[in-house]
Amino acid sequence: MGDFSVDEADTCDPAALSSQLRFARDGYQRAIRAALDESGFEDLSAFGVYVLDGIYSHGHIAELLARQIVQPAERHRALLIELVRTGYLMSAAGRQRFRIADRGRAAAEVIEVARQSVDVEIDSVLTPAEVHGLRTGLAALARIAERNAPAEAVSTD
Repeated sequence: MGDFSVDEADTCDPAALSSQLRFARDGYQRAIRAALDESGFEDLSAFGVYVLDGIYSHGHIAELLARQIVQPAERHRALLIELVRTGYLMSAAGRQRFRIADRGRAAAEVIEVARQSVDVEIDSVLTPAEVHGLRTGLAALARIAERNAPAEAVSTD
C-alpha cells in the first residue's frame, strides 16, 4: 500500500482521515486473511468473510449481509450460492434462508481469533480513553454510512 506510515500521518489533517481509515482497515484484513490461509480457508473471499463474521459474531441474516456489500441482487445471490457450494453456508431445502455450516463456523472462529489479536494490539498502543474515542468516531461514521446508503442496500424484505 505504499510508504504511508501512521507515525508520520498528520492526525490533525481532516483530509487525511479517509486515507487513514483505508490503511487502518488493512490491519484487520491482513491478519484475518493470513489466519484463514494458514487454516485452510484460502477459498473464502473478503465478501464471504464479512457474511460469515456477521452471522457468527452478530447473529445477522446472510441475505441482508450479502445485500449490504454486493449489488445488484443477482450478484449478492451468487455470493450466497458460492458460500453454499464451498461448504461455508447451508440452504434449507425449499427455503431462501441460509445457515452457517460446520466449515463456515470453523472459518468464523478463525476470523474471530484474528480480529481479537488485532484488538489486543490496539489496546496495547492506545489508552482506554483513546479506544473509546476511536469507537465513538467509527460509530458516527457507521451512522453516516447508513443514513446515506441507497434504499436497496438497507432493505429488510
